[in-house]
Amino acid sequence: MILTNSDSIAGDMYLKTVLIHGFKTFAGSTQMEMCRDFNIVLSQDFSLTYDLLYAIDWAFRNDSEEQEVSEVISCGSDGKPLVDFAEIELCFGVTGSDAQDYVCKKRISVDHENSEGKGKVTYSIDDKVVSRYEYASVKKLIPLVFAGIIMENANMYAEDIKQQCANRQTVIATTDKSIISVLKPAHLIGLVKKDGITEVHLLSNAD
Repeated sequence: MILTNSDSIAGDMYLKTVLIHGFKTFAGSTQMEMCRDFNIVLSQDFSLTYDLLYAIDWAFRNDSEEQEVSEVISCGSDGKPLVDFAEIELCFGVTGSDAQDYVCKKRISVDHENSEGKGKVTYSIDDKVVSRYEYASVKKLIPLVFAGIIMENANMYAEDIKQQCANRQTVIATTDKSIISVLKPAHLIGLVKKDGITEVHLLSNAD
């Protein structure tokens, strides 16, 4: 999965934190802090690495006001939602400035009695509820970080990653530990699921 936005304001804005709640395999609340350069998210659980990038991608989509709940909300083995809503919050900072951070939120809520498998999608920017059209216009000003998922043989992709990610904030999600030695230095985050809860561990800090 590769996510890019050629219209982004390169170098001005960067992703500071990602907060995921009730989204697919992230049943609880999980928050990750990002650095301005290389971020590597490492997990032995492939679903966590994939769903992290899917969450970022989903947060930028201009979906209709309704969406299939099973596509995004954490569900049990019976296919029923485990939570009432899923929400992704992306906080963006401005490099070299004391300007206020920008917070974009996208939420899908479900009425368990009347949902018919559908959930209501809402958008907000800096805690102000906006329409999907306002959200679509404003989010064009916010850079979508380069993101990629690597399952194995990270060394095969090292040069391509370095070229594509030059002077850009980068998020790589992978199950391959060898990428640590290939892409140095990096802000390294470990994800581990215990008792249904995703734990976040800062393994090294490039800053």
